[in-house]
Amino acid sequence: MSLILLAAVLSAAACADGSDDAAVAQCLDAEMHASDKVINEVYKEALAKKDKAGKSDLKAAQRGWLKARDQACKLDDKLTDREAWIRYVLADRQRTLCVVRFTRAREAELRGAAPVKADELSNADNYTAYSKTPRGKGKWYFEVKFDFPALRQVGYNTIGFGFLCGEMFYSQYVNIRPGTVAKPGAPETFGVGIDLDQGKAYQSRDGVWLAEPGSNKGVDVKLGRECVAVFESTLPLTRVQGGVDLNFGKRPFRYALPAGYLAAE
Repeated sequence: MSLILLAAVLSAAACADGSDDAAVAQCLDAEMHASDKVINEVYKEALAKKDKAGKSDLKAAQRGWLKARDQACKLDDKLTDREAWIRYVLADRQRTLCVVRFTRAREAELRGAAPVKADELSNADNYTAYSKTPRGKGKWYFEVKFDFPALRQVGYNTIGFGFLCGEMFYSQYVNIRPGTVAKPGAPETFGVGIDLDQGKAYQSRDGVWLAEPGSNKGVDVKLGRECVAVFESTLPLTRVQGGVDLNFGKRPFRYALPAGYLAAE
C-alpha cells in the first residue's frame, strides 16, 4: 500500500462521522502523522519530472512554502523531534487548522493543482471570521448551521468554531469529506456558549446541550482574558459561505438562548 493510500485509509477511518468532534480530532492526528511522508512522496515524484533548472525552482518553492507556513501559523522552529512537533501543533486548534490548510494546499499544488498565492494562503482573514466585540465577562452564545451536502460539493475541509480567549481556542471541529453521506439524524445546527463569570464553555447540537449551561460539566475556561467568537475553515470563506449560516447574533437564533446568555456579536 502506498503512503498516499495509507494516509487516505487512516483519514477515512478516523472521520467516519464528520460532525463528531473526537473523531475529527483523531482524523487530524492521523493526517498530521502521515502528512510529511505524503508530501515527501509527492514532492519526490514531482522533482523526478523536472530538469536541472526545474529542480532548483521546485526546491526553492518548497523552502518558501515551509517559511510561509511557519510564519503564518506562528510555529516554534526550534522543535526538531517530529512527534514533539505534531503534539505541539495539535495542542492548539487554531494552529492545527492553519497547518492543515497549508499542508493540503501544498499537496494539491504538487499534484498539479493551480497554486494558491502565498499571501492569500497566509492571510488569516481569508479563512477566519470573528465577532466584533471582545467579551471579558458575562455569558455569550452563537450558532452555526451547516448544509453538509452543499459543502461536500466544495471539497475536503475542516472547520473549527468556538471562542478565542487570548491564545486559547475553545472550539469544536467539523469535517467535510466529499463522497460521504451523513449518518441519519446527524445534527445541522451547532450552538456554542461561554460563561465568562463561572469559566465554562458549552456546546449544543440541534438545540440539545451536550452539557447543560450552568452545570460544572462544561469545558473549563481560564478567566481574566477577553474572548471573541471565531469561525475558521481550511478552505477560503468565499468558497464555503453557500453551505454555512454563521450567526453571531445579528439575526434571530434558530434555538432559544440559555437563561442569562446574550448574542456574542
